[in-house]
Amino acid sequence: MADRLTQLQEALDDLATQFYSTIRYLTTKHTPALDPSPPPPAPAAPNYSNPEPPNNSNPNEPSSSNSNNNNNNNNNNNNNNNNNNNNTGTNLPTPTQFALDQRELARDLILKEQQIEYLISELPGIGTSEREQEARLRDLQREMREAERERAVAVQEREEVLRVLERCVLGVRRG
Repeated sequence: MADRLTQLQEALDDLATQFYSTIRYLTTKHTPALDPSPPPPAPAAPNYSNPEPPNNSNPNEPSSSNSNNNNNNNNNNNNNNNNNNNNTGTNLPTPTQFALDQRELARDLILKEQQIEYLISELPGIGTSEREQEARLRDLQREMREAERERAVAVQEREEVLRVLERCVLGVRRG
């Protein structure tokens, strides 16, 4: 199992994801306002910074800049039509179901927040003074030094047993 700080970080990440998902759901599934049609696109602003370049082409042919503007306007109109089609095909929940969904989403956010509060309360050092924490660290350092001495003794014993075992094996080979 992960340590408490990792659990806390994962819970915070989950909470952020839940916030995003909740906001996304609420913005996409809410009942439209009185006017469900999107606002009309803004007209293209005239470009006053660059005066129209001299026309070196045949006066009977349309200029390339005008044809590009027409193509851009057609593309914008196509994009607006596609956006309108996407909005009309969504299935919105009933107001009662939407209210129930809101309550469930809020409950999930509250539960996750309570889980985070619990993890924070379980962090070491919460509720103890600085002196108590320093004393605890000194005790742990002393215990660690004792455990290291015991480990060193055990390593020496293991090496001694290994030497005795090697002598026995060599004695059996020779004998």
